[in-house]
Amino acid sequence: MSNDLEKMKLKICNRGLTNAQLSKRVLELKYTGQGDEAKKLVDQNLMLDVFNFICDKEASIEQTKEKVGKVVTWYEKYYKILGSEAPNELKEINVGKVVEEYKSMA
Repeated sequence: MSNDLEKMKLKICNRGLTNAQLSKRVLELKYTGQGDEAKKLVDQNLMLDVFNFICDKEASIEQTKEKVGKVVTWYEKYYKILGSEAPNELKEINVGKVVEEYKSMA
């Protein structure tokens, strides 16, 4: 059972687009009048990247907080291109709490 749970966690923690794929898709959506879809795509990929850091069992909570802060800042270029902002719930995520909850599921 625990092996299946680990496999499922790995699937959750390894999804998303590469930077090049995301950039291309965001621009395609933006310039075909699908800005809302582009924002959803950026939101989803940002969330996946945040949770990839949270899934890193080797990192301390402080290291994870630092990485999450950097990735949210990095994604701001996409939001700027789309004329919006990163979701507040991701900007203000309680990394320590989420890391503890994630580790308690192991």
